[in-house]
Amino acid sequence: MCSERLPRMQGRPGSAMPFGWPSAVPLVAALLVLAPHHVGSFKVICVGYPRTGLTSLEEALLKLGFAPYRMGHEKSAQLISDKDKYGHTKDLNRWLEVVGHEDLAPLEKLADDIVLRGYDSILDIPLDNTALALGLIRHFPNAKVILTLHDGAAGWFESFRIHMQDFNMASARFSPHREIALNGRLHALRRLHEADTKKVGLPFVPKEADTQRFITAYEAHNAEVTASVGPERLLTFQAPQEWEPLCTFLALGVPSVHYPKLHTLKREKQHLKTQQHYLFVFDMFFFGIPVMCMSVMAHHFWKSWRSKLKVADEKSTV
Repeated sequence: MCSERLPRMQGRPGSAMPFGWPSAVPLVAALLVLAPHHVGSFKVICVGYPRTGLTSLEEALLKLGFAPYRMGHEKSAQLISDKDKYGHTKDLNRWLEVVGHEDLAPLEKLADDIVLRGYDSILDIPLDNTALALGLIRHFPNAKVILTLHDGAAGWFESFRIHMQDFNMASARFSPHREIALNGRLHALRRLHEADTKKVGLPFVPKEADTQRFITAYEAHNAEVTASVGPERLLTFQAPQEWEPLCTFLALGVPSVHYPKLHTLKREKQHLKTQQHYLFVFDMFFFGIPVMCMSVMAHHFWKSWRSKLKVADEKSTV
């Protein structure tokens, strides 16, 4: 044990406080308030556009031990807390504020809160907004960045167009599907999609005539992210590359399971076709049968009126 003692600090007579301590309190408090600090950090920020393998990447991150945050999606949300189990719908108004403001302060505050809740990675909308994506990357300078890409811009747009047609039906506020009409999670995700596309001046559901506008936005986003983020922090990734480049970038071992392949274009087309068929049948029964009944009744009354008119004409000629 060390026998030396620390020198005793001298204070004012009759005071237990060291001399000068009270006068230093305001200065220390001011420094604590003004000093920049983070409550933690995302380890991974994914800034790819929708339909570039984000659902598969989310599943891959889960298998690698991450806790990804994805607004409007409930899979990873259920792992954290009861507050988040409905797909972060309680965050909707804050995300709408983020999208609606040029100032990045609401984004930084929300991101810090998400980290505090236990999430260590983030992906999907509204990080297809380049300004928000780069703002988040700057706010967390130690986070690694993944830019997911489709294997071609034209192929990406075709996949995105079909996906948004399907999502437009799957998130409709008025729907014969009870699970759609009462699904607050999908409605919240729809509102964020609408705000996100409106912010960049693009339609919510693209048509073939919008091809070039969307491809231009997609390629500009990818180019700006690539130019703004250092190569040591950035991985440009396509799902067909599977585990190897992803795990190398994250300095993790390759899992023994296959890389996830979820929400493929084939699945999206089949789901869209099923929804369209259901709505067609519903419309036929809900609107078609009443219209047919009204037509039959109208025809009956018309024939009855014609018969009475004929009888009246015959009587008038007698």
